[in-house]
Amino acid sequence: MMTTKLKALFALVLSGLLLGMLPVTWLYGADNDHAHSSNQDDMVSTAIQFMLVHIEHDTLERLMDESNTQTLDSIPLDKLGQCVRAKDGAHIVSQTRLAVVSGYEAKMSLIENEHRDAKTPDKGNVEQAHRKIEVSVMIKIEHLGGNKLAARFVYDRSVEVEEYVMGEEAEEEEGIEQKLSLSSGILLQAGQLQIAAANLNEDMAVVLLIKADL
Repeated sequence: MMTTKLKALFALVLSGLLLGMLPVTWLYGADNDHAHSSNQDDMVSTAIQFMLVHIEHDTLERLMDESNTQTLDSIPLDKLGQCVRAKDGAHIVSQTRLAVVSGYEAKMSLIENEHRDAKTPDKGNVEQAHRKIEVSVMIKIEHLGGNKLAARFVYDRSVEVEEYVMGEEAEEEEGIEQKLSLSSGILLQAGQLQIAAANLNEDMAVVLLIKADL
């Protein structure tokens, strides 16, 4: 159950006012679609890392109270990291790494399949579950000089789950599909972990972290 505070935050998410990230003007408009620098010194290769973190509601509210913040993008990452390491209501569900050259677009897609068998206590039946996880990332960056970069990204993640029981009982099958899509423009500081995007639903908070290394 969401508390009144989290319900108010959820309303901000739905209204699109949550992150308040600055628009990156070079990423938008036809004039810049194919504008690549002719200076080879500006062709900087950057290693990008995305980390998707799930945060339970109780943990999220505690983090917000401790840091006196009202928005997901203001959660202190040191405290979030402590929760992840202690498995205290927060955990990393996905990590993605790719390299991109300044002024160009990079894409990556990953598919992971998981299968689990577990015996049920009654009649020796076997519960089976199959999960297919697909992550797709697109990012375009521009080196602004020094350690500053501008980026636009699209991050998609889908999880398909099939559960069924094999044994003396008739087979029962249930399909579950979860989809997440996050996108934004953001200013990055090389070497610094930042919150790229966030979302809040009735089950949990989802925070996408990004780090760029030159």
